[in-house]
Amino acid sequence: MTVADYCRKQKVLADKLNALGTTITDKRLIQNMVRGLGSRLTYMCTLTLKQHPLPLFLEVRSSLLLEELV
Repeated sequence: MTVADYCRKQKVLADKLNALGTTITDKRLIQNMVRGLGSRLTYMCTLTLKQHPLPLFLEVRSSLLLEELV
């Protein structure tokens, strides 16, 4: 699965949970998203979660898309 597809899937799932009344914050979405990255991008999990403040979902997605191109 491409990073774009993976991020889209994570966002859709979070939006559906939010619609059902379960609040999925950007922080929770990012934590879940980076923990599910494939082995090629696992280092991005550590890099992302160590940032303070935690970047926005769109910023993390952009970083992952750029890393996928390398």
